[in-house]
Amino acid sequence: MVYDVAAHEWADSPKVTGSIQRLPWSEAKSVIHDIYHAMPRHKKGGLLRADWWETIKFTYRKPYTFAIYRDEAGNNTGYLVYTIQEGKFIIEEWGYLNIEAYHGLNRLIVSHADSVARIIYQPGYDNDIRQAIAAKPIAHYQVRPDMMARVVDVHRFLAQYPFTYQLNGAFAIEIQEDKYAPWNNGIYEISIKDGQHSVEKVTQTQQPIVKTTVQRFVQLFMGYQTVDTMVFLEQLVVNDAAINCIKSNLPIGKPILEDYF
Repeated sequence: MVYDVAAHEWADSPKVTGSIQRLPWSEAKSVIHDIYHAMPRHKKGGLLRADWWETIKFTYRKPYTFAIYRDEAGNNTGYLVYTIQEGKFIIEEWGYLNIEAYHGLNRLIVSHADSVARIIYQPGYDNDIRQAIAAKPIAHYQVRPDMMARVVDVHRFLAQYPFTYQLNGAFAIEIQEDKYAPWNNGIYEISIKDGQHSVEKVTQTQQPIVKTTVQRFVQLFMGYQTVDTMVFLEQLVVNDAAINCIKSNLPIGKPILEDYF
């Protein structure tokens, strides 16, 4: 989601009871690390960041400012990493655990509207909170494809997959045409029962089966596309029994991939 807008177009927020403190990286790094990994949006395919990567990301590239939001009880619930360059307020990263922290940090951004010409922010795209709360939604922004997901080991991916376990059942997935990782080609039987699941790679199956390419498999199981959409587009060869089991057990939500490694 690419925002590059005039500063006066950025939506303001109501006052909150917490406070903001700017800290050096040595003091801010543990707060940023903890909040980043606690945010629900980063638990849907996001990058697990090690300490060394955060140090490279935030100290070796640009002279960032680190602002930490604390609620009235003194708990760290949000952070903003930004820089001001040539009349632009550039948001590198914005983390928050609740709407109060969002509003508090947003007021910090808005407080610069008279001193900068533009506000720039490029978060990973999901349900965009800025448009949802704005009295006057931002009219000019861009949704830009930016990241790619790749499952290297389908069997291991399925074995660790966070099914929701809403419906007991079994189905099979046949991966076809993975020419770069041919070990993924084949049939995988998935059995879901009482909050657990098992995966077995077989040569034949009697289970309701889904046939697809590894690219379409990733789009479905990473939440980028729905079963209904992919069936309509004829990107899956599938029967009704498999559809019902998959739809009932797939988690809802798109992956957030907004950090490079």
